[in-house]
Amino acid sequence: MKNILLLSVEDEENNICINTYKDAAVLTLTAYLKEKGYNVKIIDEDIKDIDYTDIKKFKPDVIGIHGYIKSLFDKALPEIKKNNPDTYICMGLGQPDLNIKEVLKKYPIIDFAVYNEAELTWCNLLKCLEKNESLEKVKGLIYRKNDTFIVTEPEELIDINTLPYIALNPDHKKRMLNIQTSRGCTNHCSFCTMRSLQRKYRMKDVKRTVDEIEYFVREHKKTKVHFSDYSFEDPNKNRLKALLQEIINRDLNVMLSGNFRPNFIKKIDHELLDLLLKAGFTRAFIGIEAANEQDLILYNKQSTVQDAHRIINTFKWSGINTEIGFINFNPYSTLDSLRQNVDFLDWYGYANFFNIKSTLGMFKETPIYNSIEKDLMTTDDLGKITFKFKNPEVAKIHEFINYYFNYLRNEKIIQDYEKEFNDIKNIYEFSFKLKRKGDIDPSLCALDYYYQIKHMSDAMSHYIASWFKKLLDLADKGFNLEEAKLMSVNILSPDFIRETTEIMRDKRKRFDKTFHLDEEGRI
Repeated sequence: MKNILLLSVEDEENNICINTYKDAAVLTLTAYLKEKGYNVKIIDEDIKDIDYTDIKKFKPDVIGIHGYIKSLFDKALPEIKKNNPDTYICMGLGQPDLNIKEVLKKYPIIDFAVYNEAELTWCNLLKCLEKNESLEKVKGLIYRKNDTFIVTEPEELIDINTLPYIALNPDHKKRMLNIQTSRGCTNHCSFCTMRSLQRKYRMKDVKRTVDEIEYFVREHKKTKVHFSDYSFEDPNKNRLKALLQEIINRDLNVMLSGNFRPNFIKKIDHELLDLLLKAGFTRAFIGIEAANEQDLILYNKQSTVQDAHRIINTFKWSGINTEIGFINFNPYSTLDSLRQNVDFLDWYGYANFFNIKSTLGMFKETPIYNSIEKDLMTTDDLGKITFKFKNPEVAKIHEFINYYFNYLRNEKIIQDYEKEFNDIKNIYEFSFKLKRKGDIDPSLCALDYYYQIKHMSDAMSHYIASWFKKLLDLADKGFNLEEAKLMSVNILSPDFIRETTEIMRDKRKRFDKTFHLDEEGRI
């Protein structure tokens, strides 16, 4: 029981590896199991690119997967199991998932599942399998016994300061380093699974955290670090200041990014902002979620729309790029709440395809699940919860957006645009790196390319927002499908998106040529 295969895979619908928390979780588990003497292999790629022959050669004793992805469960896992019939398959690599039992019921190919944190449970599970002992004593496990499921008692929370440094992705040269300085969360967002799984908030020691970062910067030449904590800025600004000061003291010369809440603005002072900049922060992901008070109350965000404006403007004026988390639709969305949302997105250039379509995801055991009227919800055989909209006109808008975006995706129009859109931040970070080296003129040249392409993406955001506002106008007088189709072709046509994408691509290629960059963005 020595060969362990961890599938941290993605597909076009799920994009699991984009979720940096999951990435950090699987790499931490990998390092922990390697420390215990196991031979661990990670497959971290698109599902369609899985090499089944390579897996067969590896001869895995146990395969670990994050959670439910339809194409993985319906196609990939049966193919892997056919070639490796004696292999166990275990679901759960450290990311919360509240639909485990439902998935196990539908897919008998899954032998057991780890709930809550993974390291101790995985290690004890492997020991039991090696010795052919009863699984009853493995804490934190769900497994089959005859026609029932046994749920063992929860495993104790590990001391995260004792964990080894994370492992590296197979393609780590292309990746930023994802680091967690803590586990758990101090907030109480109503839609989040973290609190439902009762994870206590724990912090890594500041020195130990920076030791890990320094190791990967010095030994593996990492230049980008993302803090993937749920609560990076907690519990107070003094710990964050100490962390940033330690990075500065060691002269690590890295570009940093991290996750923040809007109400972080209440903690920021001049000293903290100065430390963020000196330590190397170039990008911040902010969990805005909504731009109207009605939705913020529903989500229990403990922040205001004004907080969102202030945190975005503060970061932008300081030269820190911002990205946001957003939930545009929920069961109680109204035409007015959607207007407030899109006005906010339009103002800051965040009205991209993803944010406009974004819809609340719900899980059992979360506070929001218990607060939604039950006649608005349905649950499928995997425990996935879907909902109806209280407002019928909102339902029609949502249905049309899905229809139109699915058409654009089938033509690969959205995917091509998003590839160019996602490259923008890399150009900004490249300019920042040149500036740090003292190459001021090249840095300004790179920054000029950034603003040229950013201008194109901001213009696209405005067109998407205008299109969405026209849908709201149609709904005001009674939504008409044919009018919506005609308006969409006029404002947000496939040809217009293609042309914009091509202009952005051309500018990006000229940027690459100017700075002699290869396909990986390296000189």
